[in-house]
Amino acid sequence: MIGSKKDKEAGRAVFMSSVFGLSNIMAVIATFLATPFVFDLSIDWIEAFTRVHYGWEAAKWVEVPWAVVIAISVFFMSRATVGVAITLGGLAIAARLL
Repeated sequence: MIGSKKDKEAGRAVFMSSVFGLSNIMAVIATFLATPFVFDLSIDWIEAFTRVHYGWEAAKWVEVPWAVVIAISVFFMSRATVGVAITLGGLAIAARLL
């Protein structure tokens, strides 16, 4: 029977898995493009902060962990943003069609 509850749930599951996959792909692209800019804007401050509070030796070791923190932060923020945008766009299209 077309339009049954199972069909609607299956359609919703396909839509949400597509949103999840597209969000991940877009987040990887955004991370690749945005991480160097965010890193360059913040690394001087982070190294100065580390040098003042933890000493010169610690400042040498902060660059790689900070790059990882920036990359992870950019990835998850962009994934959340893209996921919400796609979901709201899909709901707007569905509301217009129905």
